[in-house]
Amino acid sequence: MADRHPPPPGSPSAELIHACVEGSLFGALQALRQGANPNAWRLNEGPALHSALAWPRIVEALLQAGAHPQERNHWCERPLEKLAADYQLSDDADERSRLEQTALLLLRLGGNPHRGSPFWNTPSLKAAMPHVVATVEAEQRAVHLEHAWAARGSVSAKRARL
Repeated sequence: MADRHPPPPGSPSAELIHACVEGSLFGALQALRQGANPNAWRLNEGPALHSALAWPRIVEALLQAGAHPQERNHWCERPLEKLAADYQLSDDADERSRLEQTALLLLRLGGNPHRGSPFWNTPSLKAAMPHVVATVEAEQRAVHLEHAWAARGSVSAKRARL
C-alpha cells in the first residue's frame, strides 16, 4: 500500500506530483531521476498516477518507474474508474484523445473496463469509451487465437512425427 501522506514541499516526490498535475513530462522524468516515489500521494487526491491520467507519456513513465496501476485514490477509485469519469466530464477533444491513449495503456496492463467510479457513481470505462475497450478486446482475442493456433500446430507437428 502506498504511503498516503503528501511528500514534503520541495522534495523530488512533491516535484513529481506538480509535474503530473501540470502535464510536464520533462519535470516528471527529472523528478523520477532524482529519486521521486512513483506512488507519491497528493493530499486529498491520491497517487501521482491519478493526477497524470490526461498525460499518457507521464503515466507510462510512472508505470515504468514502479507506480501501481490499480492503486485507489482518496475516493477509492482505481485509475480506469477515475479516467472514465474524467472522460465524461471533459469537452476538450485533445484531452479526451489523451485520456483514450491512457485508457489503452492501462487496459493493456489488465485494467478492468467494467467497473464504474464508486464515489461519483459514473458508468464504467466500457460505457464511456466503448471503442477503446473494443480495440483492446480485439487485440486480446488475436493473441489468444495466435497462442491457440501455435499450440495446435505444435500438437499436429508431434503427431506427424509419430
